[in-house]
Amino acid sequence: ASYTNWKSQTAVKNRTPVLYVGANDGMMHGFRSSDGEEVMAYIPSNLFSTDTTSGLHYLADPAYLHRYYVDLPPTVTDAYVKATAAGTAAWRTLLLGGQRGGGKAIFALDITDPTSFTEANAANTVLWEFTESDLGYTYSEPTVALMNNGKWAAIFGNGYNDSGSGEAQLFIVYLEGGLDGIWTSGTDYIKISTGSGSTSDRNGLSTPAVIDEDGNGTADRIYAGDLYGDLWAFDISNSSTSKWTVAHKSGNTLVPLYDGLSSQPITVEPVVATHPTEGGSPSYMVYFGTGQYLVDGDKTSTDTQSFYGIWDSGDKLLQRSDLIQQTFETGFDTYYADYRVLTENQVNYAGGDDGWYIDLPTIAERVVVNPAIRGDIVHFNTLIPSLDPCTYGGDGWLMAVDMATGGRSNAEGAPIDTNGDGEVNEYDLLTNDDQSVVDAAASGKKFKGRKDGDGGGIPAESAFLGDYQYTPGTNTDDGGDIQVDKIKDLGDSQTGRLSWEEISLD
Repeated sequence: ASYTNWKSQTAVKNRTPVLYVGANDGMMHGFRSSDGEEVMAYIPSNLFSTDTTSGLHYLADPAYLHRYYVDLPPTVTDAYVKATAAGTAAWRTLLLGGQRGGGKAIFALDITDPTSFTEANAANTVLWEFTESDLGYTYSEPTVALMNNGKWAAIFGNGYNDSGSGEAQLFIVYLEGGLDGIWTSGTDYIKISTGSGSTSDRNGLSTPAVIDEDGNGTADRIYAGDLYGDLWAFDISNSSTSKWTVAHKSGNTLVPLYDGLSSQPITVEPVVATHPTEGGSPSYMVYFGTGQYLVDGDKTSTDTQSFYGIWDSGDKLLQRSDLIQQTFETGFDTYYADYRVLTENQVNYAGGDDGWYIDLPTIAERVVVNPAIRGDIVHFNTLIPSLDPCTYGGDGWLMAVDMATGGRSNAEGAPIDTNGDGEVNEYDLLTNDDQSVVDAAASGKKFKGRKDGDGGGIPAESAFLGDYQYTPGTNTDDGGDIQVDKIKDLGDSQTGRLSWEEISLD
């Protein structure tokens, strides 16, 4: 059944555009994009409770204080699956949602045809809900992919504070697995445990990055970080699920790709690219930042956090001593206080270096939103929390570093427009006060949010369109602002895979 033919059908091409958004009223909403009219509202069943200390009761409490419910951004994708246990497979558009701090469940909805959203058809819209003792609060965003055993699945980390083993685990949940209302481990879903964590010191796996190594449209390798600061690689390239496992071992012991610092939890989804200079199989660069911003106590954490570029060459358990450090140049305070410049230390991959890292310079600074690769630049945003109510929760920086070294870009020109002329070129290079660093590319820019210079608060995850970077912040005065930055024009060059969902099957 051709995906191209299905997408070209009039009923599919001309279906009503709908915006889907989860909310802390306990619902996943669907709004018609033409006029904002609500066409669907779905409440996951795990949010219902007769217990007065849980469920949706709080919404009717006159003394209500904020609570999370359906707080995870939804994943929307097409897959070739059944809609009922007795039905037949067809191409469908599915929505997978979760609850972040609001609950411990993942759900799947069939949103192929918005005209079918009726109370009478609700049972056909809701495919399943998944919960399990080893599934914690669902902060991990699912990726839908075709597996090497021919089944479509949702792939996600087990999240945080589970009620099971306390280990960081990867879930691979088949999209047809829960259609009969019964979940059987090993048949309807697969769990791959890292063995890291315990009931007395719970770990948790964050959002995974899923890659296709051989270009045949199936998922082969997965990378994800955990709360212990370790980065794990999973090998799912075999057609037999019994051979899906953690990719690295020391003897018979499962080990992470990167053995990180316990003070540096990884709560973001890594971004992965083919190594820019070194061959082999595997040979991937995995980029991720560290830091946590989940509970009230995180606001006052002062542990030094970092951003990493790790080379997975398939045969090493890596530590910080295997990496080259980039640091921040000094002396830019007089004219360029709103910019950062990194060193350009070389990383000799052929000579034994396995990547790089940057320790963030400001106390409490951390990375809690996903990075992105654009050309030969890795973009990531940082957060510096504050308890001052006038700072909109804090502030942060927009960083742009060389993907091979983690240092400042050594390409012609610069990745950031520093002189405000709307162009990114050699005129944006910076020189420090004593001219010990001359014509250097900026590696970071203070997040401002507003054009008038008023603080934009904490920067959220950036989006990229052409040669512009769009970054919303937590300053929502007067409806809020999105900071728009001119960045380096890539012309017709490839930008690399940013997410699994961007790969077209036609």
